[in-house]
Amino acid sequence: MRRAAALLVLAIAACAPRPPDFSYATSYDPLYFALSTAQRNLSSLSEYQGKPDGAAMAMAQFLFIQAELQDEDAAIGMPAAAWGLLPAADWEVKGALGLADGVSPRQAGSALRRFARAWAAGDQQAALAALNRPYFTLGPQGTLAVLQALPRMPALENLSFQLTRAAGNIQ
Repeated sequence: MRRAAALLVLAIAACAPRPPDFSYATSYDPLYFALSTAQRNLSSLSEYQGKPDGAAMAMAQFLFIQAELQDEDAAIGMPAAAWGLLPAADWEVKGALGLADGVSPRQAGSALRRFARAWAAGDQQAALAALNRPYFTLGPQGTLAVLQALPRMPALENLSFQLTRAAGNIQ
């Protein structure tokens, strides 16, 4: 009986949600790390409600992956399902954030990371300045409002599983 109880405790602990991990930007291989943590960081965006810095980092992670896919520096064996979800997820993110047409995902992602670092440090003025870019068409306050309450993004959340699978297929 004790052994069954111990196994149950271990099983429950294994299922407990892990905190987001956005250290991809400082890792030795940022693309691999961004892909391998995509499921953890992007599959349940509701966890960022009221946490605009976390929401910004999640959106920046997706935009970073988008930029890397566009640059095609690494051969990534993406699952077929991912290619179908990618345009819809891109549309969801750009629509929610009010990103202007033609903005570079790398540029927008960098601004979001600057916002997140400043917000986490308690520097609200610097955080809003990071969002004061012409490609954030909602303006700093409007973009902040979105980051405080991200809308549902089912394509992005579903894509996150495929992106993590792709981490094992980088050549």
